[in-house]
Amino acid sequence: MSASPGQPPPPPAPTTSSTLNGDRAPIAFGLNVPQRRQVAGSEKEGENGASSSTPLLSGRQSFEADMASLPDPVPFSGYDAAPVGDFGTAMLQRMGWREGDPIGRNKASGLAKPIMYIPRPERLGLGAQPMPDNMPPPTSSRSRGRSRRDVPQYEQLRDEHGRVQHVRDLDTELERKRVLEPGAAVEIMHGRHEGLLGVAVEVLRARDRVVVELAANGDQVRVATGDVRVLKDADYHRKLEASSRRHHHDNERDRPHSEPATNNSWLRPHLQVRIVSKTLGSGRYYERKARVLDVIPNGRCSLQTEHNGSRVVLDNVAERDLETTVPRVSDSVCLVRVPERAGRGRSDLVGQRGRILEKDRARQECVVNLDEGEVVVAGYDDVCGLDDQ
Repeated sequence: MSASPGQPPPPPAPTTSSTLNGDRAPIAFGLNVPQRRQVAGSEKEGENGASSSTPLLSGRQSFEADMASLPDPVPFSGYDAAPVGDFGTAMLQRMGWREGDPIGRNKASGLAKPIMYIPRPERLGLGAQPMPDNMPPPTSSRSRGRSRRDVPQYEQLRDEHGRVQHVRDLDTELERKRVLEPGAAVEIMHGRHEGLLGVAVEVLRARDRVVVELAANGDQVRVATGDVRVLKDADYHRKLEASSRRHHHDNERDRPHSEPATNNSWLRPHLQVRIVSKTLGSGRYYERKARVLDVIPNGRCSLQTEHNGSRVVLDNVAERDLETTVPRVSDSVCLVRVPERAGRGRSDLVGQRGRILEKDRARQECVVNLDEGEVVVAGYDDVCGLDDQ
């Protein structure tokens, strides 16, 4: 068709897929034009390719067609029989999944067993490590709500190579991390009581101290929270057994015949000493006061102490397992070494008795008024309390 003079030529007809690809759906400007659904049993295209008049589905007809294709509804009794925890499993089964089948498009590498994500400790940033259990919680004026210690913490799950795992199977149970709280099993790592095991009785957060009941003798000692380490129950009992075996070996090794004779012992009868050995009697007498009954020439002695309300006599106790005690002011003491301020030539002072007049804890010294009238200044290691009962 030619354009009339003075008029622009008509636009070209849109190119359709029928002219390019045969019988495919028409394409206008590169977009697929979807065909509408036709009524079942409607006439198809005629022999000459022209489509016959086909009625379109109404909204109600389309809805009825969708409802007809749905599976049979589940009765309400089925919802009562299925637990709430199997809701996800029921959804997968409705989509064709069966128990034991992998999940995902690739059946070869899909997950056959469900996994669960292991969350990081609360408010722990990326790249940060959890705070040690024996550290006190941060005290900030902006911190509100629950403390970090109020939220259950769990031990990190590691694989056979020691790497931290962030997912776990549903059958794998996480072990709750033991924190420094009353009832927790601890091991004293530093200080005077280093190497001893016990149970935390009281945690003094304000003073950064913890009261530990020693497993060896039941005594309660107060140590810094940074000097203890929280143990799992299995590790605690394993260390207790190992400690008992080690103490028995040490007692066998420290028999009297294995120690040379010496006459330089400071031990004397009627002294009140303190047992500092962590192996004597498997640690039952640690930190207990005792009375020296008799002194053996090889640097050992016999002691009398109390355990569980009854008196106990200990034989062949080494001098290195004991230390002197310093009583209160006005109590009786005995000089067991020559005081440094008195000079080395005053060996005559050893063995003399007196009473304490003053005590200086900072310098670890005391002023002693001897029974013979002389007043001397002696260190805490130079005197020892008396038990004349």
